[in-house]
Amino acid sequence: MSKMIYNLLLITLIIITGIITYYEDHNNNKIKNKTIIIFIILGFIIHLINSYINNSFYKINFILINTIISFSVGFILWYFEFWCAGDAKLFTLYSLLIPLTFYKYSAIKYFPSYIILFNVFIPLSIILLIKSIKKFKNIKHKFLKDLKPTKIILEFVSISALYFIIKPIPYVLIKYLLLYGIIFISKKYIPKMFYILTSIILIIEIIFLETGKNNLGLILFLTFLSYIIKIILISISNHSFSKKIPVSNLKIGMIPTKNENQKHYFGSPINEEQIKYLTKHKKFIYVDEKISLSEYMFIGVLITLICKGNFIMCIFQFLK
Repeated sequence: MSKMIYNLLLITLIIITGIITYYEDHNNNKIKNKTIIIFIILGFIIHLINSYINNSFYKINFILINTIISFSVGFILWYFEFWCAGDAKLFTLYSLLIPLTFYKYSAIKYFPSYIILFNVFIPLSIILLIKSIKKFKNIKHKFLKDLKPTKIILEFVSISALYFIIKPIPYVLIKYLLLYGIIFISKKYIPKMFYILTSIILIIEIIFLETGKNNLGLILFLTFLSYIIKIILISISNHSFSKKIPVSNLKIGMIPTKNENQKHYFGSPINEEQIKYLTKHKKFIYVDEKISLSEYMFIGVLITLICKGNFIMCIFQFLK
């Protein structure tokens, strides 16, 4: 099988996958397991046929390792509620389907698909930040609580301590994802213990390690960035991204945030019985404006294919 035909078959599968999963996610609020399984089988068959014809079975090892790591990362992100199970499975599928030759600007040999996450979450974060700033009045009170001097100092201390631990990691993106991932998870499950441990670690670093006294500017920037991330997370948790719709347009799975009288009901996705009740008693209702990760992931995959990796590196190369 020629390289062109091999790439064309996989890219065709990627485009079909993107269209079908977009339709399923928007109409049923879920991506069917059947869809994921069918395209995983088809993708794997194409890889096998290509390896057999070109006698290059060693490439299958890289493809499998990348796919397994992608599944593991997807599972971890699902476990800690960064995204839903469907998104984790879709990320694994795209990791399998993208030809390895399209990861030109990848720094991690056995997990080049981390670039998909970069090309998805960086643009998405910018969009969410803009939306959050527009709705800032809805989260102003909650956000200002985190701007107390004590909390800012603790944030600075925790980032300083963790940064000097993860500093030796050679991959910049992985380094900072790990930094903020540890902070997010630790604050959620062991907030008090987290600040105690990081304070002790920082004291040890300052006393025994010279590195504890360097990189002040970078730590200040990372602390500032953590508050930018807070704005987005608070906006999401506070259901700030909501839109007013007629009750007749309600669908199963939507999350009501408030009614026309501004009464809040943050809660679970709505079911059929609740829709019937609201149809009888309400005319309009506010629902969460759904962040469709399947849509953004498809766009991120297309960016990866066009740029052959990290879109920022691609831009730098283009401007040279």
